[in-house]
Amino acid sequence: MALNPHNKQIVAWHVGGRGKEDAEIFFNKIPAIFREQAGFFTDYWAAYGAVIKDSPHFPVGKDSGLTCYIERFNCTLRQCLSRFVRKNLGFSKSLFNHIGALCHFICQYNLEHFSV
Repeated sequence: MALNPHNKQIVAWHVGGRGKEDAEIFFNKIPAIFREQAGFFTDYWAAYGAVIKDSPHFPVGKDSGLTCYIERFNCTLRQCLSRFVRKNLGFSKSLFNHIGALCHFICQYNLEHFSV
């Protein structure tokens, strides 16, 4: 997921693996204005460094505090949608339903956190 730290909205997301191909798909989903003018703080996964070439890219650890907004969103997501917690009864076996629930949650989250 890509999060705008100014208004805490999710600007792009992708469900898939953590390989270079999925990283490219995800990066291309980020709006052009962000790809051209924003900096990207990621973990140290090599696929991100291979894909984010023309934009400023800053691989950082969790201890830096620069990924705290997206980590907070991930905690909120797991608290609100039980299907994102391992070993529970709410886990969806259907990828289509899993993605649909995520899409619905992100849209609702963005509407609630909209600020200009």
